[in-house]
Amino acid sequence: MAEEVKKAPKPVDVNSAKYKLGKIAADAYVDAIEAKKRGEKVAWVSSNFPVEIPETMGIATVYPENQAAGIAAAVAARRAGGARPRLRDVSVREVQEGILAAGGYLMPYLDITPDDPRFAAVQRIGATGIMRGDGRSVGWSNETWFRIDDPVREDEIFLDDYYPGKSLSDLGLPSLDSLTRGDFAVIIDSLLHPFESRQVTLTGALAE
Repeated sequence: MAEEVKKAPKPVDVNSAKYKLGKIAADAYVDAIEAKKRGEKVAWVSSNFPVEIPETMGIATVYPENQAAGIAAAVAARRAGGARPRLRDVSVREVQEGILAAGGYLMPYLDITPDDPRFAAVQRIGATGIMRGDGRSVGWSNETWFRIDDPVREDEIFLDDYYPGKSLSDLGLPSLDSLTRGDFAVIIDSLLHPFESRQVTLTGALAE
């Protein structure tokens, strides 16, 4: 059997549109990383958001869907083991776990950061909708807060999507007395693992 002849990689054309657009995207991420190190604000925006607004205000911007796409590709390639990767086989939860492992946000809560030991649990529980953040309009911006250190209330815990007809005591959860919302998010995450137990669709709905 003849040896397989590997094709030499094509030289990079620095004048091509593909190269120039890739460099623009890479430079934008470098700028955002450096801005965060300096303690400046960084805006996470979707691709249809008018980026001129934060740019005019001197706020670095990044696109979370780009990060998600990269993580999905990495998961697919690792799973393929040398075969052709299949992105359709990568679940939303796997991508979300990859984002969390990289210190990224699933939910844009302003009152908890990745260096907080409760961060991943709060992000997972927020993503399930079992506990939800508060949206606030502040000036020109929309902010979302988990109210991490507020006392937890039973009417702010939404179990029905994951555990229909079950109460806190039915699920073996402790009394809410003296617990903060952050504490209780960690308890739900560690005892029930709802995030890992149910897959979601690309629109965020629970998969059947």
